[in-house]
Amino acid sequence: MATAEDLKQLLLYHSYDQRLLAVHQSVREIEKKAKNTAIGRGESAKKIASMEGQLQEQNEAWKASERALKSAISRASTLREKVDSSGKMLQWSLLSKQLEDTLSKIKGEEESQLRIIEEMETIGRDIDQERELLAAMDGESLAKQMREQLDTARGNLADIGEKMQGIQSHIPVKFFENYLRLRHSIAHPPFMVGLRDGFICGGCRMRLPTELNPAASIENDELIACDFCHRILYCNGSEE
Repeated sequence: MATAEDLKQLLLYHSYDQRLLAVHQSVREIEKKAKNTAIGRGESAKKIASMEGQLQEQNEAWKASERALKSAISRASTLREKVDSSGKMLQWSLLSKQLEDTLSKIKGEEESQLRIIEEMETIGRDIDQERELLAAMDGESLAKQMREQLDTARGNLADIGEKMQGIQSHIPVKFFENYLRLRHSIAHPPFMVGLRDGFICGGCRMRLPTELNPAASIENDELIACDFCHRILYCNGSEE
């Protein structure tokens, strides 16, 4: 037969039960952060590599444009000499047209080079920003920090687990088994809540159909649960 003292022990166990869940959640969040950081570093490195490839392509395009520009300037110089030395009107007209086309090509190549340079500068800035982000995700530093956090959390898990075992040893077996049975049907903590005015659940605040007497039920190693949220109910004052 469970007693009021057994209920106090169960409430103490329940408090550690909730702490245990919180620490488990903390461990999952740290592990998720570690995974996301690794993914983020990988994606950032890929992005930098891709942008460096784009930069290389733009550099090759600039070199090709530079060669075309030099060739056009050389051709324009030759055509000018021919135009100046031409004594025939038809030949002069043809040479002048070729020179005009060549000068237009020179202008086009110069404009193309300006666009390429602007694009290279933009890509260069993007690479610098991405490298700063990558540096902020310093793998070794973050890994060390998260390892320390995990070690602390796992140490807390072990400490809480030992305390829960010690408390459990003072609770009647059937009484404790009833707690576990009801606890697993509850979606979210707290699993145990005080009963208000004999018929109001301290968890969901719903008014129960009839007035309950949890104190009487524990004498038979039983626990009373809310009809609505299924949380385990106890009389206020049992924690004192």
